[in-house]
Amino acid sequence: MVQSVSRETLILYSTKKKHHLPPFLDLNPDVCKAIRDYAMANLGILSIEMMSQYIHTVILPEMIRKEIESNNQPLEINQLLKQYNLTCICLSTVYKWLKRLGFSYEPRKKSYYVDGHKREATINYRWRFIERYLTYERRMFRWI
Repeated sequence: MVQSVSRETLILYSTKKKHHLPPFLDLNPDVCKAIRDYAMANLGILSIEMMSQYIHTVILPEMIRKEIESNNQPLEINQLLKQYNLTCICLSTVYKWLKRLGFSYEPRKKSYYVDGHKREATINYRWRFIERYLTYERRMFRWI
């Protein structure tokens, strides 16, 4: 289980068995993965509003672009949502989707630990540190 602390809230991601997904996510596993990856990458600052903005500015335009490429017909967001019996993707919808994906929105508790050892920035820092360390090692004494 990965947990993250922010100032006011905590978003918790569990790797337990996923719940039944809504049709929009169930029929679009690439969208489901993109939402999960974005949430995990921004876990410390994640909010429902932030995820909603990501869905509206990145995911939906990408889905429309793919639909236009496959059907060669212009398509609007409303038409795309209507295919999945949706009228809009509001904040409550995003909240429910995140819950179904295993995230939960809870008050911040001081006893939580941020597990960031696999973040890209941390890994890059480790590689830079190793390179620096190896240059320092040349100057160190060696006991034989």
